[in-house]
Amino acid sequence: MHKIVVVIPNKAGLHARPISQFVEIASRYQAPLAVSCNGREVDGKSILQLMTLAAACGNELELESDGVDAEEMLKSLENLIRAGFHED
Repeated sequence: MHKIVVVIPNKAGLHARPISQFVEIASRYQAPLAVSCNGREVDGKSILQLMTLAAACGNELELESDGVDAEEMLKSLENLIRAGFHED
């Protein structure tokens, strides 16, 4: 099992555009993805489920995955998040 924790840096938090970018990257990989925030866990490859997290700037996201390409997927998602989803 691979796990990372990242803080949402962009002012608007997770809204439709960043979630779309997130799911686009996650969907390139075979490994499943669980995303947790504020005590809730959702499927990280589902736009609708990610929207329900209502994750704001400064919230921690915990990403967990297991599989042949899990580590690569998590690294790609970490880079996207740390870049503020290229919004700021």
